[in-house]
Amino acid sequence: MDVEEIVLITLIIGASAALLLNRKRRWWVRPWIEQRETNSQGNSNLLHNELAVLDKENYKNFIRMDEDTFNDLLKLIENDIQKQDTKFRNAISAKDRLSVTLRYLATGESYKSLSFSFRMGQSTIAGIIPEVCIAIYNNLKNQYLKVDV
Repeated sequence: MDVEEIVLITLIIGASAALLLNRKRRWWVRPWIEQRETNSQGNSNLLHNELAVLDKENYKNFIRMDEDTFNDLLKLIENDIQKQDTKFRNAISAKDRLSVTLRYLATGESYKSLSFSFRMGQSTIAGIIPEVCIAIYNNLKNQYLKVDV
């Protein structure tokens, strides 16, 4: 390969990268994800509005704890995981954040699968789960993880 070919290849790669970086987004939020708020669709709605009221046994099976335990845990960590609404969109509630995390911990379901079930983006779920796990750990470690020194 001579210098001209290397320069030409470099220019082609650079131009391709520039086109990819300057690509316009199709959506700010994907339309099917917006349905989480507008139509109350997704597992979170099913979980809290239907199973918790109508079928407590399957609620417990879904997230591996009863509603009272869920609410107690939520009260403990809510301040650590709740985000503030903005002018542009409403934040995902602490209840939804905890629900998706518990479902992940209970099943090991992939982020992609949880994304469809809970109507959240994969990158959103990838940020939520570690954050909620850290909050759970920080709030429960002194009570449940006693170490003799």
